[in-house]
Amino acid sequence: MRAAFTGLFLIAASTAFCRQVDRVCLAGQCQSLEVEGGVVRFADPSPPSRNLVIGSYVDAAQSLVPATEAPIRELASHGWRVVVSAFLDHEEDEVRLRLRCFAPGGLLRKTEDLLSSLDEAEVGYLFGGSDEILAVTSTEEHAYNAMTEIWYLPMVGEPKVVLSSASTIEKFSSGDDPGVTVKRETYDGVHAETKGRVPEFWAWNRSAKALTLRAR
Repeated sequence: MRAAFTGLFLIAASTAFCRQVDRVCLAGQCQSLEVEGGVVRFADPSPPSRNLVIGSYVDAAQSLVPATEAPIRELASHGWRVVVSAFLDHEEDEVRLRLRCFAPGGLLRKTEDLLSSLDEAEVGYLFGGSDEILAVTSTEEHAYNAMTEIWYLPMVGEPKVVLSSASTIEKFSSGDDPGVTVKRETYDGVHAETKGRVPEFWAWNRSAKALTLRAR
């Protein structure tokens, strides 16, 4: 009897922990962004129906974003705090991600919209030295639709975009030859024969705080 009661309690608890963050309705069909069992989901009943897992819910970061958004990633390094949250784009009827950068002291310094799925997010001394760097790659459901953005996070002032590229990150380099290797997507969006990826190395200039494409 005790085991049965415990099982019913756990089922009730998991069912209770279901919260609708936001929704948008059109012609009787409603898309919704939900938090259930510690997971952020996007539900779209219109054909073809979708029930997408966006990421794990980060409750500790909820106070840093509006109530209509659900945080899925929180990063912290040397004073900077970065939060990525999911939200419903009411104009496009789609789920998107939003990046927020909080400077040391808690002041919001930058807000940037991303694509619908978080592929990679990393912050720290990624090029070695003392330059704090934020790197984010977001994607969409379809292949050949990735976007990488790399930011320089200064000790004072706003974050600076040093790379925005339709690519994915391969690896970071430090030491005497700091930089990042990416795989840039070549698809032009129309012709199938252009689909592919080519490697690129972007060298980090510590003095200029900038990335420069190195010729192959």
